[in-house]
Amino acid sequence: MSGGGGLILGAPRNRADLFRYPVWALLGLDTDPAGNPCVWLNHYEDGDRTWSDTWSCQCDDDGVSPTSSDWLGPASAHEYIRWDNLPEAGAAAVTQTAVEAEA
Repeated sequence: MSGGGGLILGAPRNRADLFRYPVWALLGLDTDPAGNPCVWLNHYEDGDRTWSDTWSCQCDDDGVSPTSSDWLGPASAHEYIRWDNLPEAGAAAVTQTAVEAEA
């Protein structure tokens, strides 16, 4: 136990682990099926249809790319960088580089 009596958190292994941190947990974000935080509000236009939806990434919806996306995660640049440097939960582990695969 730490001398300060505070909670000791290990380093997050993936984006779903970020919810262990209060700055993330208090946002009340939805999650995708793998538990990743839905940190993007993506906006779409297709002909006369326009819609917005939250996703864990800036991705296509019904084959339509987002026209813009709003970040819903913490305002801190540090937290955005932490999120950006982590893999998504449920993502396949990369075991070799592209150069190794071509060899």
